[in-house]
Amino acid sequence: MMAPLNFGISTDDFRSTIFEKEAAIFRGACANAFNPPLDIASALTYGSHKDGRVNMFLDGPLPFNLFTETYQDVTEVGRRVVLQQVEQLLEQGATLSINRIDRLDPQVRDICRQIQSFTQEIATANCYAATSGNGTFGRHWDTHDVIALQLTGRKRWKVWKPTYHLPTPGQVSRPHRPLTTPNPDIDIVIEAGDALYLPRGWWHEATPISGHSTIHLAVGLHASTLADYIGWLATELLPKHAPLRQSFESIVHDEVNLTEALESFHRAAQEKPYIKSYSQLHKKVLATPSSSFESAF
Repeated sequence: MMAPLNFGISTDDFRSTIFEKEAAIFRGACANAFNPPLDIASALTYGSHKDGRVNMFLDGPLPFNLFTETYQDVTEVGRRVVLQQVEQLLEQGATLSINRIDRLDPQVRDICRQIQSFTQEIATANCYAATSGNGTFGRHWDTHDVIALQLTGRKRWKVWKPTYHLPTPGQVSRPHRPLTTPNPDIDIVIEAGDALYLPRGWWHEATPISGHSTIHLAVGLHASTLADYIGWLATELLPKHAPLRQSFESIVHDEVNLTEALESFHRAAQEKPYIKSYSQLHKKVLATPSSSFESAF
């Protein structure tokens, strides 16, 4: 039977002192969280896989056809993972990643729901497995917060404070990498059962430890931002405010009308009924299964 996650801190304290502010390690937070253990083989062989769902990396991404084969089931033709080839590549130092494993495994789905309840943000999960090697992605940041759950083995994490705070999707880390320092701010080994929280924008580099096979879940927290609220509000106000329906080129040259339109939007954004409506929408989304993330907002 699965043991519940235990971060040793309340949701309110997590959000007020850690969320979007600091990296944090929670020793033993996911101890015994999987019983039976996570069945990666079943996830890999579940149905047909397209490029992007299952990936392998060894000094860069490996060709999809290197670890998959074509199959035909009556009229259906697709690609499926060949476990033997995956095992051989892992022995050579490759890393396996399974994106959105919460869609494939009910235990992972339950983990995401627990984390969603704890963090009050939408949670989805990717899985990473390795037996050796030098890591997968090098030093980088993510554009969503991450809680890494170490399921088996050990992994070394180097973490740097952000050089660009709270990046959003599309704001990639590569051009900013020269701004980081050689020595990390945090250099720790995560043991089986531990969890590591990283806010978006925090640089990190995770590497397997020689002689220790490792499996970890990267649970992504997809936060609703103030920009999301503004976009939602614009849609809500559009039918009600004629100035917002004017063409940009028409109103931008009319300083008086432009100022009035923007000020009315500013006033509306601070009205409690709109804030309450958006907050209720966010809570409704949190109550849905994690697999519905794409249609959340």
